[in-house]
Amino acid sequence: EGQTSRVISRTPMASGNLGQYVSSSTHYSPPGTGKVALYLHSRQGFTPRAKIYRICCQRSADKRTWLPANQPPFTVCGLPFMKENKGAYYRYPEARAKHLATWGASCQPSGARVRFKTDADKIELLINHGNSTFPWPEMSALSMAGIDIYQGPPNQMVFAWRPDRGLISKDSPYIGAYTPKGNPGEMREYTLYLPMYARLASLDISLSPASAKVEPPTPYKLDKPVVWYSTSFAQGAGASGPSMSFPALTCRLLGVDLANYGISGNREWKPEEAGMLSEIPAAAYVMGPILGDAQSMEERYPK
Repeated sequence: EGQTSRVISRTPMASGNLGQYVSSSTHYSPPGTGKVALYLHSRQGFTPRAKIYRICCQRSADKRTWLPANQPPFTVCGLPFMKENKGAYYRYPEARAKHLATWGASCQPSGARVRFKTDADKIELLINHGNSTFPWPEMSALSMAGIDIYQGPPNQMVFAWRPDRGLISKDSPYIGAYTPKGNPGEMREYTLYLPMYARLASLDISLSPASAKVEPPTPYKLDKPVVWYSTSFAQGAGASGPSMSFPALTCRLLGVDLANYGISGNREWKPEEAGMLSEIPAAAYVMGPILGDAQSMEERYPK
């Protein structure tokens, strides 16, 4: 507007009811810019459906402090090979598993969580899917790529927030904001469930006020995770969000950690996978590949 702004991004959004975008408080805010989003549409006759464009304008420097979620003071759970992957949100180690047919699905961090305590009055997430595909036409972008926030310690967690459905973009970074209820400055515990069917190129967290404290989360009941190996139904196919796959549900009810290796298209128990999963110190293994292809399992591993 005037001489104080310039267009820096023009992103087409899916056609739909205009109200679902305009009535929301979502916005796109690239790093180093003010949070400004203009929604333009054009009507065809009297139809309520419209072509919507999100135009972002730079207004002022972003004064927020963004902290990478894969580094302290935050704790990442459910990605045992993260250090080997140099901080990437992959379930298998890239150098040893990239040749596998299921590598693409293993780059989707289903079951992984970011955990921490903070006395912040506002939590903002800068989410970047890195031009990831959303592979399931039967599922919404929200269920595939959304991030769920739960509040409370293990075995007492309560759902608190997930992004607005009009906010999620596979092409551009976007910001979602959560303002907790309760007394200002109160120390609260949070668990962020990461996307189950989309890559996560980066996730950064901003806490307000800037002086907000961050502390380690409450330990799980067991000091080792339950390692769950199976196919798409364990990755979360058909679930409404990343916290609602049945491995995530089960482990949340039990108050235990989870490493979810439910991977779409995983019909075989390959020796390379067995070797990598055996490296994970586990409280228990839940194995489900035989449901995908019993004949191959019998041939590969005779009694």
